[in-house]
Amino acid sequence: MGNLSDFFAAAGGGGALVQAVRAELTSRVTVGGNTPTQILTCNITPQYDDSIIEIFGILQHTGNHVNSFGIYKNGSPIYTLSGNNNDTGLQHTNYGAPITSTTEYGYQIVQPFASYDTSGTTSAITYALMFTTSWSGTGYTSYVGDRSSSDMLGKTFMFIKELRP
Repeated sequence: MGNLSDFFAAAGGGGALVQAVRAELTSRVTVGGNTPTQILTCNITPQYDDSIIEIFGILQHTGNHVNSFGIYKNGSPIYTLSGNNNDTGLQHTNYGAPITSTTEYGYQIVQPFASYDTSGTTSAITYALMFTTSWSGTGYTSYVGDRSSSDMLGKTFMFIKELRP
């Protein structure tokens, strides 16, 4: 197969599940600035080197200014987006202006996410959900999993599925 187009053509729009793994965030994570912060990781050892890996989940975070998030594979982004002023290695960006200042976290955002990858190996792979809070080099602070001291707890989790046509 080798790529997503070949996979989905061979699978007729679907695919057979080979295995699935899950990770969930169990504590609050502080995200500050434009260096990607690891929110959680999930490991999978593909059974086939040409499988499609589907990564999806829910990310709950405070919406402070501009946030970007995405999936890394073994320490590197699985996608690169040129032209993103925030972070070229993260796949999703949202803008949530603070209520009255750049340090007030008045609301939570619940965002689904999804990414696809080809396994390329039968060795263990670590996928990581990464997050930044910045704009044009200026860092801000956001929180994942809870707004404050257990006042707005929410689940952030990631599922990974190995698929075959």
